[in-house]
Amino acid sequence: MPAGAVHAVRELQEAVRGYLRSHPLAADTLVGIRQWWLPESLRSTSIEMIRLALAQMVASGELRRETLGDGSHLYALPRAQDAGTP
Repeated sequence: MPAGAVHAVRELQEAVRGYLRSHPLAADTLVGIRQWWLPESLRSTSIEMIRLALAQMVASGELRRETLGDGSHLYALPRAQDAGTP
């Protein structure tokens, strides 16, 4: 991945982390995250770049992704039981 893309992904991930620190119960789709979770300066970021940033966070266990009935995905913090906490 080019250095610029790596920086962009990290910036997106930091924005998502910041949003979730303030709104730990938040859950939204890719489009909703772009519109509501990201600062204005990042809202023009391509959906594919946002998807990549979120996919990395899902892979690392920072986020969970659920598939909705319409095929879209909902992203949120992992539930306590997902993280192994009773």
